[in-house]
Amino acid sequence: MSKFLEYKGYLGSLEIDLDEEFVYGRLMFIRDVVSYRANDVRGLKPAFEAAVDDYLATCAELGEVPDAPCKGTFNVRLGPHLHQR
Repeated sequence: MSKFLEYKGYLGSLEIDLDEEFVYGRLMFIRDVVSYRANDVRGLKPAFEAAVDDYLATCAELGEVPDAPCKGTFNVRLGPHLHQR
């Protein structure tokens, strides 16, 4: 079992609200906040995929570049002495 939903390179979380009896999630590893929800587990994947499609369409309409999850870069700050070495 995967810990994330995956679609078009985006990863989404899977959460359960037992009190309100619905499932929900959000796109992971991006700065923008994009969430989705469904009444049952079967509806979560289509809701996630619709959220990704809507996010990409909204970015295109606004002329913005969508945030890419896990871009493959890892920034580390080094002290001056270690950087010189």
